[in-house]
Amino acid sequence: TYIVLNSNNSGNVYYDLQASTGNPDFNNANLGAYCEGSSSLVFKGAEHNNYKCGGCDITSTRLMYRIYPVGFPSGSFVSNSIGYSSGFTNGCGGEDQQWSNIGYNTNLLSGLSAGNYTIEVYSEQSTTCLGMVYASDGGNNFKATFTVNANVTYYLDADNDGFGTNSVSQVSCFGAPVGYVTNNGDCNDNQLQYYDADGDGFGSMTLVGCGVANNLDCNDNQIQYLDADGDGFGANIAVACGVTNN
Repeated sequence: TYIVLNSNNSGNVYYDLQASTGNPDFNNANLGAYCEGSSSLVFKGAEHNNYKCGGCDITSTRLMYRIYPVGFPSGSFVSNSIGYSSGFTNGCGGEDQQWSNIGYNTNLLSGLSAGNYTIEVYSEQSTTCLGMVYASDGGNNFKATFTVNANVTYYLDADNDGFGTNSVSQVSCFGAPVGYVTNNGDCNDNQLQYYDADGDGFGSMTLVGCGVANNLDCNDNQIQYLDADGDGFGANIAVACGVTNN
């Protein structure tokens, strides 16, 4: 038995359930990370191959799955009918059969918030002699995991000061694009601006989104005044470095 998934539009991939082939194993697989709200992990269907002798007939098959947060098994299984596709007499009194359907296009990410999830799978078939028969990893079912990442808006930081402009943005769920940051507090993204704690028009060495264009202040916690004649007494003109009185 196989489950068929399409991840990130890369085409249909057959994952081994109760099978041993060159296909990837579904059980304990990490299916990857996907953006919240996307349709990048799609259930396409399943294939069930039966090799049987005698007159026992298979009347229907299904692939069952459920999705829940890792570590918290819950919820009902979704039943997906897998119809008969081919068969041939095998010489031992029965017929080898293939039941397959890859016509589903179910978005497995629909409605999921950011987090880590388990997809749990088993298949079942109805028979005329044994009732219901399961491919379920010895009753433990087959389990794979995947991650849903939250979408974050990032803003262009052209002057590389750590503050972005509100006018240019990108949304990503895989971290900040190069040259982008998470805040949009820059008043002028083409000019570095500095913190001016004492409001004298002269900034410290601390970058801010909105401040002054220079970082010349000798003491940004104290306003200093011009002492043109060097007598220790300042005029009422604020300067970056001067005396403390005016």
